Amino acid sequence: MAERTRPIRIEFCVTEQERRLIQNKMAQLGTRNMGAYLRKMAIDGYIIKVDYTQQKKLAAAVSRAARNINQICRRINSTGHLCLPARLTFLLKCLAATTLSSHRRSV
Repeated sequence: MAERTRPIRIEFCVTEQERRLIQNKMAQLGTRNMGAYLRKMAIDGYIIKVDYTQQKKLAAAVSRAARNINQICRRINSTGHLCLPARLTFLLKCLAATTLSSHRRSV
């Protein structure tokens, strides 16, 4: 037990109802480690769970855009110019026209 970072043991008793209540609160937080949960609650008195799903989606979108930009830069650096196929040029012009017309309608 000398190798443990927390060598002092604290024990307390709870009823079955209190145990279920603790387990329900742990499930709400998404934690399964009762020792860590009880230690955090005893020391701080509260636990804040932050939902990062939107930030993760945004980071993934930014990463995809950066990857596309990197591919374009690599092509320009290797060839000296960006040669777009005729079909892609046509699609970009259509997209620009659609974006411009929808912007005018919203103004």
